[in-house]
Amino acid sequence: MKRIFTLLLCSIFILSSGYAQKREIDTDGKYKGIIRIKFEQKSDEKVMELHQLLIDRSKSKTKSAEEFVKTNIANLDKVNQQFKANKMQRVFRDAGKFEAKHKKFGLHLWYEVEFTSSTPVSQLIKSYQGVPEVAMAEAINATKQIEGVELPSNDNVPVLTALPSGTNDPRFVDQWHYENTGQNDGTPGADISLLDAWTVETGNSSVIVAIEDGGIDFDHIDLAANMWINPGEIAGNGIDDDNNGYVDDIYGYNFADNTGEIYVGD
Repeated sequence: MKRIFTLLLCSIFILSSGYAQKREIDTDGKYKGIIRIKFEQKSDEKVMELHQLLIDRSKSKTKSAEEFVKTNIANLDKVNQQFKANKMQRVFRDAGKFEAKHKKFGLHLWYEVEFTSSTPVSQLIKSYQGVPEVAMAEAINATKQIEGVELPSNDNVPVLTALPSGTNDPRFVDQWHYENTGQNDGTPGADISLLDAWTVETGNSSVIVAIEDGGIDFDHIDLAANMWINPGEIAGNGIDDDNNGYVDDIYGYNFADNTGEIYVGD
């Protein structure tokens, strides 16, 4: 691959929120103290005003002493006050020049609401669904499962496959995620089937690969020459030069810390 686009995700709709960090889980496998709501499309104007209100509030140097998040929507304020909603934020951040696409698909209507109260998630959902401006409310699953995909059972017999010609990585056998034969007490078959993929396609320089992980060593000898570099961004100037919603996203973006500084790791 000639170019690799790095996207650093801590958790989007998977996953880019504080709820992934040491939040309690209820008996139904849902995160406690947080739900997602989607506003009605007809409330679009109010939602945009809410978005700007929350932005202005976050930029304010004076800390608010309010016991709940006050919005420009009276019906929402009532339940926010009742259940002590202490934080609201968009699930999908402002996308700059691509924001029109977000709006087209209603992504700007999704918000996460966090609470300081111990109210059961089921009750929170029921109450927020009763707000006229809210189209739906839902819990956030603590565990993720790709529908239709089942991991192989541990009693599968490892299938040894010869390395294809041209592979020169001396530690290929140690990388179980490429070909898991059960090495290091792993689960045979729990891999990305790389060897099978290579029989179909071995790479295309026009493809940009998004790496969703806890960081990437973009100076690594195996990656440096192949890293995608954002041509519309000027490194280190603290400005969203290409107006895509992200500041200094040279190699991608660190969504966990909301910065263009990519965590390299060990």
